[in-house]
Amino acid sequence: MKKPPFEMGTPNFNGGSYTPISFTLNIANSSQQVGFSLFERLGSENITLIRTVILFMATMTAGFIVLTSGRKG
Repeated sequence: MKKPPFEMGTPNFNGGSYTPISFTLNIANSSQQVGFSLFERLGSENITLIRTVILFMATMTAGFIVLTSGRKG
């Protein structure tokens, strides 16, 4: 294998795309096709939920930082 199997795909944040990874594992004269796609595994409904939760947490964290900045004591 040229790439480690831990690299489970290639995200592209500019275009908002994700390329799943697949490779063939050759062991003892047999080959096994291995592939992984994160977004197929999660499903489209869950991706929207995850995105919403991340945006909510980022907003709450930013609000906390703004509200607590400048306080002494």
